[in-house]
Amino acid sequence: MRLTRYFVTGMIAVVSLSLAAFGQQQPPPQPDQQQDDSFDPDSVNRGVARLSMMNGDVSIRRGDSGDFVAGAMNAPLVIGDRVLTGPNSRAEVQFDFANIIRIAADSEIRLSELSDRRYQIQIAHGMATFRVLRASEADVELSTPQVSVRPKKEGVYRLIVHDNGESSELTVRLGEVDVFTPHGVETVRAGQTMQVRGPSSDPEFQIVAAVGEDEWDHWNRNRDQDLERSASYRYVNKDEYGAEDLDNYGQWVSDPTYGNV
Repeated sequence: MRLTRYFVTGMIAVVSLSLAAFGQQQPPPQPDQQQDDSFDPDSVNRGVARLSMMNGDVSIRRGDSGDFVAGAMNAPLVIGDRVLTGPNSRAEVQFDFANIIRIAADSEIRLSELSDRRYQIQIAHGMATFRVLRASEADVELSTPQVSVRPKKEGVYRLIVHDNGESSELTVRLGEVDVFTPHGVETVRAGQTMQVRGPSSDPEFQIVAAVGEDEWDHWNRNRDQDLERSASYRYVNKDEYGAEDLDNYGQWVSDPTYGNV
């Protein structure tokens, strides 16, 4: 078992993360495997993300019970959980020290697979931006009703799913992705937008020049700059994600007994 830690204000929480197969291009697990691994709190195939930022009305629908609970900073998120935002609200979910998704107002995502360095996120409706902030070995899949998107490198990937679910849009601000469709694989690069329409079995798409930046993009850039300025990752292991939260509560000093504290 591999232990990965994330920081919360005033203490360190320890969570276990490990590996599970996922992806639209792979056969689904057998029903008994889904039942054994997905919601068993002691399973080594269970991963944990955290709600790393929230503004406004944010709620979580638990995958194991279907219950709705109010979002809270540092709330743990596991496979099957959904994160929903209300009007004029935003949220950020952190998977590790490099991979983050930000959720715009009136939007919903679902964590359909969550394990050691493997994350699958469904955009149910609304808008979200996935950020690969630093070099990462994680295998990430973002899905809309029509396509599956896999980032290939550090970058900024914005997805929109319209309320009817019959159309979606992917814009690559930075980086590069492979987009899997029933017709094959397309590569979308920085400065391009892919527009997709139609049923999941036979969608139509076109790649055009990237749509113009707006306030959402500007806010994401400012948030990235805050995270990139964090001093804490100079002193902690990269597996201890969330260390940037410590920056607002003091400064790092060297202690002769404990080292950097």
